[in-house]
Amino acid sequence: MFFSCCCADGKASGSTVVASQPEDQPPIMAELKAEVKQALGKPEDLEDKMEEAKVEVEEKVEEVQEKVEKVEEKVEVKETKPDTKEEMWVEFTAKGTKQEGKLGCSVETLMKDFCIVKRVEPWCSLKDVEVFDRIVKVNGIGAKAARLTKILVENEDVELSIQRPQKKEVTLEKGIDFGIYAEMETTGAVISTVSEEASALGLKPMDRISAVNGTENMTVAEVLRSINNREGPLRLDIVSYSP
Repeated sequence: MFFSCCCADGKASGSTVVASQPEDQPPIMAELKAEVKQALGKPEDLEDKMEEAKVEVEEKVEEVQEKVEKVEEKVEVKETKPDTKEEMWVEFTAKGTKQEGKLGCSVETLMKDFCIVKRVEPWCSLKDVEVFDRIVKVNGIGAKAARLTKILVENEDVELSIQRPQKKEVTLEKGIDFGIYAEMETTGAVISTVSEEASALGLKPMDRISAVNGTENMTVAEVLRSINNREGPLRLDIVSYSP
């Protein structure tokens, strides 16, 4: 915009003056505006970012819900009281040192995949070990029964990984049949095969009969006679190992 300047005689002097403009903004303000604009981006970019954020939040919510459900399941298991006639198998570690070359317990290795504690002496250095416990590892080594026994013999100090079997009680009615490994004097009679009816009772191959009608320490032959000659229901105490 231009303005005419007049002299005292009223004539225009012919000079022009440019109207003053506001001073330029400080550089820092311009930089801040540029950064804000870059952060916001275009409207469509902002919508995309909001949608991505929404998806991420939903995924996080699902993850949290899954974790909560898992925790609730664990709490429910802990709160469930075990049946007095059935105890779930557990695993634990037992350490011991031989006394005069002996640990104070003997094992059975007739079934090649199972190293089973057969007898425990009162002075045994392996704490909490019981008959029918299964030895899974010796000094950190897992192997077949013969190999585990060899490691036991060769070492004075041993650390055993023990699996305590599940214990359950079964009432056997007449007409329900299953097979037993009769040719081996195992610790408890070992079940070889089961019928459909026996399976429905919870029996499975490799289970062991630890007592019949409350009588323990029976030979395999005695167990067979009791089952084959039964005239009524029999109460069998069973120990069962994990697959």
